[in-house]
Parts: sequence; structure tokens; C-alpha cells
Amino acid sequence: STLPILSCVALRFVDGAVEAVSTNLDQYHRLTLPTTSATGTKGAGACVALGLFTALLARCNGDVATIEITDGKLTLTSAGRVASLMTLPIAEFPEMGVRPTEWVTIDGTVLARAIEGVAFAVSDDSTRYVLNGIHFTDDALVVATDGKRLARMSYAGHVASVPGPLDGIILPTQALAALVDIFGRGGAMQVGGDTEEGGITFRTLSGDEEYYTRKIEGRYPNFRQVIPSFNAPVTVKVARAAMLHALAWARLYRNKLGTVKLHTEGSHLVITATSPEVGDAVEHIDLLTPVKGNFVCTLDLDYLTDMVDRDGGEAFQIVSEPDLSTGVVLSPLLVREDSEDFLGLLMPMRTM
Repeated sequence: STLPILSCVALRFVDGAVEAVSTNLDQYHRLTLPTTSATGTKGAGACVALGLFTALLARCNGDVATIEITDGKLTLTSAGRVASLMTLPIAEFPEMGVRPTEWVTIDGTVLARAIEGVAFAVSDDSTRYVLNGIHFTDDALVVATDGKRLARMSYAGHVASVPGPLDGIILPTQALAALVDIFGRGGAMQVGGDTEEGGITFRTLSGDEEYYTRKIEGRYPNFRQVIPSFNAPVTVKVARAAMLHALAWARLYRNKLGTVKLHTEGSHLVITATSPEVGDAVEHIDLLTPVKGNFVCTLDLDYLTDMVDRDGGEAFQIVSEPDLSTGVVLSPLLVREDSEDFLGLLMPMRTM
């Protein structure tokens, strides 16, 4: 940021503890630091360079650190090490704003897994800003798409009802990694909406950690209308580990288009990558269930790898409706999971 204060972390004395707060004005992260003792006037504190401060703490190697703030300077002492940092006034640090008054409780671990399960499909095209995040539906789905692929995952069954603050929102990309990190530590989390500033706040039940993010304003596309309903589907089921091995093999022969060809051959799925400059890489994978009909398609190698290389079950399915005479897949195909309610959509490519 061009504002020096935004490259700092604010350290503030609160009720016998020390709070650390960082922000980029769109997201705020507040954490109560583990302390054995803390003395100071409530609300007093200072702002120090975030990168250097965290690097110094990391070099303490788990030893107890003492922090003292006096006369515009922070002094850190730990196991014979002493470091000082110049500070900025705590009054210059921007406040978090209006906090929610009503909260609902969710399973943080489940929501983290759902967010992580679809985040790969988020668009990075700034001209389509509503796609630059994950959409939460009113029936407990999280959805991401970049217009070329789509990922949808349910967390229904893990909540008594869809938390009101999450209903219909779009969380921006910048917030996803932090939320997955916070939620992934396990346990219940609370969610509160902010109608005045268009944001949403997540916090631990203890209140020791809190994360606020602005939402993306806008209407998310009707993703349901692009998910096909097949009349005569062909389902290819393979082991995830075998598929990832084959895709890594194919990547060595990656062509300029970045494509890979899949087709069925007896009881195998054949993965082929062709490079005009090098040659062909071919691998046969055992099908876990018999396939009725032919199946031939060309897919983006990166998109397919992202879809497969995720925390799912040991096997997955590719479902499509090929042309009856040629077996060529020209319409969208689906990637399904056995063990969870995940659905991915990929558009085939027309050239190899």
C-alpha cells in the first residue's frame, strides 16, 4: 500500500492482553496474542512494520519474548536477543468499523474444506469482478467459476440451516486463504453480517480471533443453468492417484495449446499428450467400472489437473454425453465425487 500505516500491525493493550490487528482497508484481521502478562493503559499501543516484526518473532524460535513500547519505539527481548523498531502512533491506525450485533455458529472445518475445494475455479479476470470470489447460495453450496470451468460443493448436512449472513454473498479472493487458515484449525466459528458497510465478520467462539472482509457487490451468474442434464450419459470412473500420475506424465509433453486427450479403450482410459516438437506421451489407466459406449474428449491439462488434484475420495467420475456415432464429447462434462457432494464442470476443447 502507498499508506505507510497499512504496512504495519497495530499492537494494543486490551483487558490484560495484547491485540494485534492488520488491515488493507478491505480486510481486517484481529488476533489476541498469547501472553503470560501484559501491563499498560487500555487502548494504548503502537504500530510497527508487520514484515520485520513477524520475522523477529519467528527468529525467537519459541523462546519467551518480552515487548516494551516507550517513546515511539518498540523493544523486543528474547533469550539474549534485543531488537528495536520505530513505531507509528496507534491513533493513526484505521478502525475496523461497525461490528455485528447478531452471530450464527457454523462448523469452521467443514466450511474451510468447502472453500478450499472450489477455490481453484475462481476467476482472476478483473473485468468480471463478480467472478473474483466464491459465491454462497441459500441452499448451503459454495460455487466458483471463471466461465471456462465451474466447481460446486455442498456443506449441507453440517449446518442446521444456512447461516443468514452467508446467504447469497460473494467472498473475494483476497479473503479466501486467510479464512481457510483460520477455519482449518478446527472447531466452531461465528459469522456476523454488516449491512451498513457491506462486509461480513468471522470469529472464534472465544473471541480471540476475528476476520472481517468486504463482500463483492453484484449479482452472481445463474450457474445452475449451465450444468447439463444428460439423456444417455457415459460415466468413466478411475482412481484419483492413477489419474494424477498420468497427468504428470502428460505434462512432460505439454503442447502449446496445453491440452490432453482422453479416450476409452476396452477396460482402460487412455491419456495422450502430443507435442509436435517431441512426440507423444501415452498412459493407460484401469477403469473401475465398465463403460458402455465410446468416450473421446480433449481437455485443458491445467484445468483437468486442478479438478482432480483436490482433497476428495480415492476415485472420481467423469460424466458426459458423447456423440453416439463417434464418441466425441463436444458438450460440457461433469466431474463427480463418490464420497462428497462435489461437482465440477469442464468445457472440452475442439482441437488437440
